[in-house]
Amino acid sequence: MLGYRSTFTVADPRDSVVDRVRGIMVRWSEAKHGEVLGPHGLDDLVPGSRVSPAPSLEFFLVDTTEESGDRIMGFVCVESNGRDAWTSQVMVAGPEEGGRTVIAVDIDAQSASTEPSRPTTMGVPRFVRNMLEEFDCDDNGITLSNDPRVLHAEDVDTLIKELGEDDHHGLVLVAGTPEDFPVDRWKSLIDSKVTCGTAGQSAVYVLDAKATEAFNAKVSPRHEVLPGGLRTFLPGAHLNEPQDGIRHRFLVPGSIADDVACQRAARAIERRARNFTNERAQDRQVRRYRQVLDRHLDDIVFAQSAEKERRRLAVQPSLLPNEAYTAIEQQIPTTLTADALTSQADQVTPVPRADATVIEALRVELAQVRSEAESLRTEAGEHQRALLAAETTNDEIRQRLASSANEVERLNEQIEAVIDERDLLKKAHEDLELELAIAIEETDKSVPRMVRAQREILRLRRLLEDNGLSAEAWNEDPESVGPERPSSWNELAVRASSGHLEGLPGVTFTCDWDIVADLDDHSDVLWLTKTWQILQVLSDYARARADSECGVKNLHTYLQETPPGYLPLPASKYKPRESDTVTNRPELAKERMFPVPVTVPGRDRNGCVFMQAHFVIAQSSMVSPRLYLYDATRVRGCGDVIVGYIGPHLRNAHTN
Repeated sequence: MLGYRSTFTVADPRDSVVDRVRGIMVRWSEAKHGEVLGPHGLDDLVPGSRVSPAPSLEFFLVDTTEESGDRIMGFVCVESNGRDAWTSQVMVAGPEEGGRTVIAVDIDAQSASTEPSRPTTMGVPRFVRNMLEEFDCDDNGITLSNDPRVLHAEDVDTLIKELGEDDHHGLVLVAGTPEDFPVDRWKSLIDSKVTCGTAGQSAVYVLDAKATEAFNAKVSPRHEVLPGGLRTFLPGAHLNEPQDGIRHRFLVPGSIADDVACQRAARAIERRARNFTNERAQDRQVRRYRQVLDRHLDDIVFAQSAEKERRRLAVQPSLLPNEAYTAIEQQIPTTLTADALTSQADQVTPVPRADATVIEALRVELAQVRSEAESLRTEAGEHQRALLAAETTNDEIRQRLASSANEVERLNEQIEAVIDERDLLKKAHEDLELELAIAIEETDKSVPRMVRAQREILRLRRLLEDNGLSAEAWNEDPESVGPERPSSWNELAVRASSGHLEGLPGVTFTCDWDIVADLDDHSDVLWLTKTWQILQVLSDYARARADSECGVKNLHTYLQETPPGYLPLPASKYKPRESDTVTNRPELAKERMFPVPVTVPGRDRNGCVFMQAHFVIAQSSMVSPRLYLYDATRVRGCGDVIVGYIGPHLRNAHTN
């Protein structure tokens, strides 16, 4: 499966680019596999050839010029490991003049051992970094390089224009420099701590202090890049439409300052850049170049297969013309040969004239036999030539059959890939329909409550007015609004890194934030919104439990009959316990052991308790995120709800 992809263009002359990229790939291969390749390296790898210095290592090289004048060079390295293989393919293609040269890198990686549906984690290939250093690389207007590029105030308009374009293959990462902080030092921090793993797949820009101010003055507040922060822009940003800002994730300044949070954020950004670029459709011209390259690579494989078949046939015994003649000669009695007759005549006494007549007749018969032998010899030669022609025809037929078989196999693989993609899209569509149905149901239930609440608020305000308290009736309490929802999972992790979240009292976090940050891969804002709603409800529940007048017994009763003035949530989202299968199977129960504060009784030697109460954040294919909690609202010295896990669905009896 595709593990890494990078596509860009360079302005250098095409033939020069071909030679330089080929040199980069040869040097990379010889440095990595020098012991296997030996002192001569890849000297035998010429265009149209396939070199296999070891059973687990193969190299292919294509270099062709099409009738259109486009030149296409492809370098492929296949590193096998049992059934798994790493395939690194680099393509250079372009017209002779009048256009930019395309460089496209594809790396097929083995599947991850922990999650077979995803490729194993890999860094930026060394040869990609070498190309980024060798050339000025452009992805339809954005710059790809090993290091971030510093932008000044005069560059802001160009940046804004490019952010609005939707044709680049990668993300654009824009960082704002803190005021009174050296921009070069900030650039180095951004590169080393946050964006180094996105090389070749994202453009990284660092705005100096004045550029940061100028940029924020020209975009909506939801698109701003704060000093000391970083935002990831998807293609086609609508910078004047605030509602579009939700598409473009923001990394808060505190994330970069905190080492642990920064490492977590860097992993999330790298995964996001990798997933986006790998799934992004390539340009039509690049796809056409790839089709031509694939055809030539197939020809190399087919030609080698045909050559092996010819060699196999060549060692099989066949009836050659000389052998046929020898076989025929062996069937002729030696007593009839002229030499034998002469020898016998010398050793016997003269014979009568009648015997001489017989000898002459025998000589005539011998001549006829020799003539027939020559005829047979000629006929055998014709048969042999026909046999060789048939073998050649068979070779061609075998080659065509092999080509057809490979083509059928390739088409079958494409069909299977399309079917798999269709199934995934169908499942995603079903998930979205389910989420929509649930959202509609929740909306239908919440709208009447909201209308009743608004009417009640209006009635109370009028009552206050009637009692001469007009100012108090219409004043807004800023604390009643509550804290703003985080823009990303990583921001949630940063804000709750101390174990508590400002503005949400009564909730303690002990969850693994690395697992939480992995949810960023799925880029689902709805999940984050629902999680935030759950956390707000848990905070209100803890407050209600502390208020003896509310009479709330537990979380389930709170959700079923939410007291006035407290946030509600559909009780159907809450599961107070796991199934008996999960509870009674140690390997499944162990996954639900999460840490709690020291004041909570019943902890094991690792400081954990069994948490089975949980909220269903979403029903979504393999992920279906969950939030697990432990109710310690009546535990002396605690009084909080402990959130021990936020992440993908844990295993249960139905997990395959």
